[in-house]
Amino acid sequence: MEVREGFSELSAKALGVIRSVKLPHPKGVLLECFVTEAADCDRAAQHLLDRIPAEGTKGDVAACLDAFCSDWLCTMVRAGRCVTAAMCL
Repeated sequence: MEVREGFSELSAKALGVIRSVKLPHPKGVLLECFVTEAADCDRAAQHLLDRIPAEGTKGDVAACLDAFCSDWLCTMVRAGRCVTAAMCL
């Protein structure tokens, strides 16, 4: 996998996992932003990767990422961040 300039292999791995599954719009883009816009991209990437089953199927990975994104969005809504309650899926 090609590592984008400015991103480590760990961040690139997380981005690759996100892009490898079909998540409903806009969850894929939001998860990419979770990694790329974090104050510590590697820490965000590791946090995301830790929630994915190592031996899971593509469906398992998609379900974990979908749940992770939903949880993250709901947390942001409760914290009064920039997302709206309508995005809390």
